[in-house]
Amino acid sequence: MDILVTGNAGFIGKVLCKKLTTDGHTIFGMDYLSGYDITNMDTFKNVKKADIIIHLAAKSFVPDSFNNPSSFYKTNILGTLNVL
Repeated sequence: MDILVTGNAGFIGKVLCKKLTTDGHTIFGMDYLSGYDITNMDTFKNVKKADIIIHLAAKSFVPDSFNNPSSFYKTNILGTLNVL
C-alpha cells in the first residue's frame, strides 16, 4: 500500500516508517525538517494520493503552547484540516 506519514521524522514516525517499509509498504513521509509545512495547503498539491494517511505531525511541547498558542493552533488544528 501507498502510505502518507506526516511527522515521519519524529520519535514515533521514524519507528513506524521503518516497520511499514519492512512490511513492504511504500512510504511518503512529510515533516517540517524536510521542508513540508502542513499549515500551507499548497504543500499537498503535488502529493501522490495515498491508500492510507497516518497523521503524526503536531506540536507537543507544553511550555511553548502557553508562550505561542497561535502557532500550536495553526499546526495542530489547521494542519490537521489540511491533511484531511
